[in-house]
Amino acid sequence: MSMMSVADPMIRGATKAAGCRLLLRGMQFAAAGFIAGCGTAQVHFESIPPDAAITVNHVRAGTTPATVELDQGRFAHGIVLEREGYAPDRFEVTLMDSGKRFERALEPIRMERTVRISSDPPGAAVVMAGMELGETPLTHDFRFERSGGDDPWPRYTLRFRRPGYATGEVVVDLGTEARIHVALARIREEREFRLSAFDRHGSHLAATVWVDGRVVGDTPVTVPLTFRRDGPDDPWPEYTVQAAVPGLFQAQTATLGVSGVSEVQFVLEPVREIHVTRYVPR
Repeated sequence: MSMMSVADPMIRGATKAAGCRLLLRGMQFAAAGFIAGCGTAQVHFESIPPDAAITVNHVRAGTTPATVELDQGRFAHGIVLEREGYAPDRFEVTLMDSGKRFERALEPIRMERTVRISSDPPGAAVVMAGMELGETPLTHDFRFERSGGDDPWPRYTLRFRRPGYATGEVVVDLGTEARIHVALARIREEREFRLSAFDRHGSHLAATVWVDGRVVGDTPVTVPLTFRRDGPDDPWPEYTVQAAVPGLFQAQTATLGVSGVSEVQFVLEPVREIHVTRYVPR
């Protein structure tokens, strides 16, 4: 029969681990006995912000700042600090912490921001999550909530809508300033152009006017035109206008743009050659 030696490495390891556990337990009992011999075990709790409820081992024990007496019948104690609008702060203290001061910063989970919202031009509808908040300028209270202190804060996307302008967009978060101003880009413009025609001597002419090949009247004439583009980075369209007195004065062409002048005058040159087709019978 072979006998197992204490020198065996596995036996030595197990013996050492058991010894450590006994030593730790002995230290705990010794600490409890020491504190019991010296009086009560007390720990002071503070929180930022204050007025947080203190719970020790699931029992309400006061409100921060406060000094709490610990049950000496147990070594470790579960602590929870709770305040409305903040994540619960859970941690553990032991009898070895007697006489210590714990200051804990609570993580907010609910905050509010008041933001003044304006646009250029004013009168834009402000939409958030499909709901219209009103028209600019306006003031809105944003409520930010998250589940826990380590979770990210929500963000809100605001869309600005006004006829004739591209939709503007702004993201609001806790870092947003108290004032938001959005400059909207125009994508539709209504213009009127006054067209007139003269000969070289300054006499008015009743010239026929075409816009992009379509007859719009005889001079003097006012032509309303609508300029549209898909987005604020797209170029504005242009219209080609032509005036002539068929058979008498030659055609002259001009280009009308969204930012061009409103008065357009044509000075027409007389027709110097008339081309005719002659048919000769056979």
